[in-house]
Amino acid sequence: MGWFKVLKYSAIVTLDTLQAQFEEFDLDLQSPSSKGYPESIDSGVFVVEYDDETHRPYGYTTMKDMGKFVFVGNSYMDSEAPRGSWKKVVTERDSKIKKPRVTILNPKGATNFKRMEEFVFNRNGIRVENYSQVEDIMSESQYKEFSKLPLYRYMEGGEQ
Repeated sequence: MGWFKVLKYSAIVTLDTLQAQFEEFDLDLQSPSSKGYPESIDSGVFVVEYDDETHRPYGYTTMKDMGKFVFVGNSYMDSEAPRGSWKKVVTERDSKIKKPRVTILNPKGATNFKRMEEFVFNRNGIRVENYSQVEDIMSESQYKEFSKLPLYRYMEGGEQ
């Protein structure tokens, strides 16, 4: 792999913009809700990593300000992305967030759930088992919507 293959840049875009970019490269993009996430996440923004020369999207992660917290997740990284791309895009996303963060783990395809969960734990995340763990940041109706899938909260002091 030459040096030009590792040059990348990132940007924050809407779902509509990302959809157009995926279509330009004949890539399939599904909305978060079509993958099982709450519909409210569809209006979030995507931190996307691109190839510098071709502008092809390598992957993305989502963030959505929900008032007292920010949903993070719904990440995807193409198999052609350079090593370390996923961590880079997640770190870029998290650097922009100053509120408590929650995520839902909803792996697709060959993605390993335990590996994803370990990533969350390594960033000071905990699994949310009951509403009392998030009542300071979300309503009970939000909790019911988000906890249909495994829900995690990043604790203060976690890697950002």
